[in-house]
Amino acid sequence: MSGIVAVDVAIGLVFIYLLYSLLATILQEIIATNLSFRAKVLQKAIERMLDEAEEEHSWWAKFQARFSSWKKILLPNSPDKTKLSGKFYNASLVRMLGEDRWHQLPSYLNSGNFSKVLLDWLKHGLKPGGSVKETIESVLFVKPGETYPEWLPMLYHGGKVEEGKERELLLYLRSLWIDSHSDAEKFKLLLEQWFDETMQRTTGWYKRYVQIILFGIGFSMALVFNVDTISITKKLSKDPDLRNELTKSASSFLAENKDLNEEMKARQRTIDSLLKSDTSRSTKDSLLQAQTKADSLARLVIQRNKELWNKAKTLYEQDIAGVQQLLGLGWKKGSYTTYFGTFSAPVPIGGWSFSILIGWIITALAISLGAPFWFDMLNKLMKLKGTGSKSQDSNLQTTTSSQPAATIMQRKG
Repeated sequence: MSGIVAVDVAIGLVFIYLLYSLLATILQEIIATNLSFRAKVLQKAIERMLDEAEEEHSWWAKFQARFSSWKKILLPNSPDKTKLSGKFYNASLVRMLGEDRWHQLPSYLNSGNFSKVLLDWLKHGLKPGGSVKETIESVLFVKPGETYPEWLPMLYHGGKVEEGKERELLLYLRSLWIDSHSDAEKFKLLLEQWFDETMQRTTGWYKRYVQIILFGIGFSMALVFNVDTISITKKLSKDPDLRNELTKSASSFLAENKDLNEEMKARQRTIDSLLKSDTSRSTKDSLLQAQTKADSLARLVIQRNKELWNKAKTLYEQDIAGVQQLLGLGWKKGSYTTYFGTFSAPVPIGGWSFSILIGWIITALAISLGAPFWFDMLNKLMKLKGTGSKSQDSNLQTTTSSQPAATIMQRKG
């Protein structure tokens, strides 16, 4: 395979990956918005910060923990009110940031909200004119044998004050209080810094969840549309007309979508703004104002869903369907003969083969890298192809001009 053929094959594959990645990204955005992925990943972070970590010694315990984590992400769930994180989400300031029963958890929290809820707990029972320092220390430094704070037994193991058995959270809050030199304002800043650092890690968790979801969507699409990377590569390697058609399609697509990356970023900012808009509520809102804001947000989300569905439909009808037909992808009617008789069922166009499952998995992995990655890659390959074509033309002209005129005339004759 010559260098230019390899580039054409790569352009064809990358163009295919880009189209399906775009469709997968749109579907992922719809799923993430409607299932409140951000809110649930934020909930996971709050649980990690406030709840006691459960030990996972066996592989089965680790598997159960991972399964439980994904169950919380994909299914509606309510915070466990028997745990400290549940008490946090039940605080008035946080509870009012939820949209409705389905989206009852806020998608975003700022560090000020987090520190306020924790400080309200630690200052519980403080009367006007009372000492903030003494009130906080009376909660954080209860000695064995003394009465624990009845309003917050979850800060201690079952409400029991036992030396050497303090909860990790309690020990950490004590260390922050000591670092603040018993200054409530500095303590508040340290709580907010702790929250912000945790949110930086939460961004990484969210991206990993999204990539796994994209892989799942990508594999489903590879299966439904029969997008087998191995089979496509073989077709492109053998058929120059097919390579040329895909290259032209890729070039046209790039010319029509020069600002695709900016459009994707703008779309993401729109979704982020929709999700952030619920954090504009405060405890000063009346129930009617809170409900009005929730209804407005719900209408915006529904409208955004329609726009995304229309975008997906247009992408399929204008680009993906043509590529499907050009490459001969998809399924056809077939029949299978078994011990019980012959029955009809779909079969992949091109038939079954050992490599088809591997081809689907490769496609799914490619789609999971995301549309921005393949958009940038396609641009680089098109520039490389343009450079290669100019170089070939230049070499051809040099060779022709250096040949004797008689030799050229003989060839023409």
